[in-house]
Amino acid sequence: MSGLLVLLLLTVAPAKDAAPCVVTLTSGGEELHGLDLVALGRSIEDETRCDVLEVPNVEAPGFVLRVEDPTHAHLALTHADGRRLERDVVLDPDLVERVHALAIVASHMLRNEADELLASLGARQDPAPVVEPEPVVEPEPEPEIVVPDATPASPPIVRLGLGGSMSSVPAGSGLDVTFLAGIEVAVTPTPWLAVGVRDLSGSGLLAPRATFGVGGAPFAELAWRFDDTWSIHGQLGVDLRVIGGEHPVRVGGAPFVSVGARAQVLRELSIAAYSDLHVVATEDWTTALHLLPQAAILWSGGLSIAVHL
Repeated sequence: MSGLLVLLLLTVAPAKDAAPCVVTLTSGGEELHGLDLVALGRSIEDETRCDVLEVPNVEAPGFVLRVEDPTHAHLALTHADGRRLERDVVLDPDLVERVHALAIVASHMLRNEADELLASLGARQDPAPVVEPEPVVEPEPEPEIVVPDATPASPPIVRLGLGGSMSSVPAGSGLDVTFLAGIEVAVTPTPWLAVGVRDLSGSGLLAPRATFGVGGAPFAELAWRFDDTWSIHGQLGVDLRVIGGEHPVRVGGAPFVSVGARAQVLRELSIAAYSDLHVVATEDWTTALHLLPQAAILWSGGLSIAVHL
């Protein structure tokens, strides 16, 4: 493994008139990786005010600089008593800056050594602080601020709709078209349950006699939801009509069963298709156009549109 070894030896003369310090510098014949040894010596002289002598490699206490690659160096200062002071240096890609950085580190280590020697001679002074690069502290990532979603809207509990269904009834030797239609008002305490009144309406001039009818159909509904859009439902109820006209006023009733499917187009809007089966249980009962006798069966199909509040 190639490397650069530089030995710097500091001597301090304890004479009455302080002699200039002398630093020895050697490359040891190793690869310099582009480092100018003469420029390094001059830079050390500028930083330390010491004389730098270039000498062959010697085995003596002092500085050893090892450059194992162009980017890293290791400085070790060995005292005469075996104590060591070491520094790692990251080298700049620029050769001039590389020399300057090595000279600064060496000067700090030399000052520390000089302080120890002066202290041993009784001339104590405060040691110069060793300037080390401050560690790079990466900023901690800012905590992610989670904004809670707004409080979800309460599910709708009221359904207001308008619907109608068509069927046919016997008329002479053929059939006549009839229908049921009206307003729906229902309470939906859960997505699968509804209770209300549908087909709220009135009618007049009913065949076969001039009669009027007013009423609606109380019902209970159970639904099975496939998802937030589609559901199927079943209803049980009884359609009650107040009937008047040629005969005394009376109430007609027709229990019914209904099955259908509903599409939730929007949160506030739905469309349903359904099929009803009515059976007249009283003396008579009315549709929007016809008066049906007891035991008559009416099978119809229809559509409804509803808003959800």
